[in-house]
Amino acid sequence: GALLYVATYTRFDINFATSVLAVQAQKATQNAHKCLIRVARYLLATKDRQLIHHIRTDNTTQFQLDAFSDVGSPDKTTAKWQTGGIVRANSTPISWTSRRQKFVVLSTCEGELVALCEITK
Repeated sequence: GALLYVATYTRFDINFATSVLAVQAQKATQNAHKCLIRVARYLLATKDRQLIHHIRTDNTTQFQLDAFSDVGSPDKTTAKWQTGGIVRANSTPISWTSRRQKFVVLSTCEGELVALCEITK
């Protein structure tokens, strides 16, 4: 629970690893435990990292919003693809996600389109 909170609200860099660990929580294996320890060590090693909000100091009122998305390979058991994305405002991350797509897609192109639609919601 605490790791999901950290991944969702403060550390988007562990979002994918956390979602994989959450799936394995019901039947935890030795490998899952090793992955959990690895994530904890990564968090301790990078605890001084932080998000930096870029404030425009020039006298322009231009606001830049951009979004990026991607899709990974399908899961072997469910055939659902892992998707992720990030939305930035003036180069500062304001929203991010990493999760399995809700349905099975037939091609990489279709998976990319679903990922793009998910991040622009």
